[in-house]
Amino acid sequence: MKVRYVGGGEFYHGIPARDLTEVDWSRLNDEQKALVVNGPLYEMVETKAKAEAKAEAKKTEETKG
Repeated sequence: MKVRYVGGGEFYHGIPARDLTEVDWSRLNDEQKALVVNGPLYEMVETKAKAEAKAEAKKTEETKG
C-alpha cells in the first residue's frame, strides 16, 4: 500500500506533507495513521502487485462458488 499526498500544502503536525514511504508509515502512531487514512490530505493507493493478488483471489473464489 502506498500513501499519496494530495493536501496541496496543508499538513498535520508531525506527518510529512508529501507521499509517505513505508518507513514514514511505520513511524506514525495510531492517531496519526487514523488522520492519514480518514482525512482529506492523503489517499491510500494499492500497489500493482496487491491489486493483482486481490483480483486473482477473487477469481479463484468465484470458480469455487
